[in-house]
Amino acid sequence: MTSTQTAFEVASEALGIFGGNGLSREYPIEKMLRDARASMIEDGCNHVLSLAAAERL
Repeated sequence: MTSTQTAFEVASEALGIFGGNGLSREYPIEKMLRDARASMIEDGCNHVLSLAAAERL
């Protein structure tokens, strides 16, 4: 959960640096942001995953 959240935050910051160019397919930022967002929801919402992890602790 922490790694997917961090990946999304870093990709989002990179998008802010690249501006509108970061959304074009010419730059890898677009794919990184899309992949980071997809990884946050593919196994379930990060919030639900954190609750499941807390329960196991």
